[in-house]
Amino acid sequence: MKALVLSLALAHLGMLLSFGLFKIYQKEVIADIAWAIGISVQASIYYLFSTPSPEKNFLMLLIWIWGLRLAGFLYWNRIHLAWQDKRYEKIIQRSKQSASQTIFFNYQIQAFLQWIMGLAWFFIMNHAAFSKASLIASTLLFLIGLSIEVIADEQLKEFKKNPVTPVCQIGLWQYSRHPNYFGEILIWLSFAFASQNILSLVSPLCLYGIMRFITGPLTEQTSIEHKGQSYLDYQKTTPMIFPYKLFSSRRSK
Repeated sequence: MKALVLSLALAHLGMLLSFGLFKIYQKEVIADIAWAIGISVQASIYYLFSTPSPEKNFLMLLIWIWGLRLAGFLYWNRIHLAWQDKRYEKIIQRSKQSASQTIFFNYQIQAFLQWIMGLAWFFIMNHAAFSKASLIASTLLFLIGLSIEVIADEQLKEFKKNPVTPVCQIGLWQYSRHPNYFGEILIWLSFAFASQNILSLVSPLCLYGIMRFITGPLTEQTSIEHKGQSYLDYQKTTPMIFPYKLFSSRRSK
């Protein structure tokens, strides 16, 4: 219980510090970087309150690979290369509060969702014994999810260098409008599987809800505004997250 309370407090404190950095640098994406690092820190807190084991050490390596990769990607592309992310503009436009108040409350909501996301690690660190089969399966699923996410990010990056069509439909993007989201869900399913506790499914389910009903729609609204009918057609022919189009196209062959 102490670990849960401490991790929740640190999640809100981390987002409070992120808000302070936002006020200085005016970069809303700071919260996204804090999200990746914060969840990894949360997992570390649960680890410190648990009885260490080689299996837990290995799983901690995986969560930090995930967190540092995502944080580094966001920093490099959203801050260093100044890729524009219109999601926060949409959130501010819809709010009746000032921009500062809106961002502050948004960050604190993210802190709570971050805590929910990290609950899988509470169950992992309270698991007494890990089977080799579950560790191998969860590691393979993690690597598949991470590979999909990295490949999708790189394909979108290459497309943006020389966009020959209004909408990116190369590689994985022809099967899913957000293949990186799909990869992320697989990663969190791998963590839930490693815990061998059905309650840990709250983490990937929370992630799916965020992507399906918050992040995804905000991102796609901006795409429709900039790409018009081309993106609307893309929505009609390509699933939002799960690439079932890949399997249906194979069956048709």
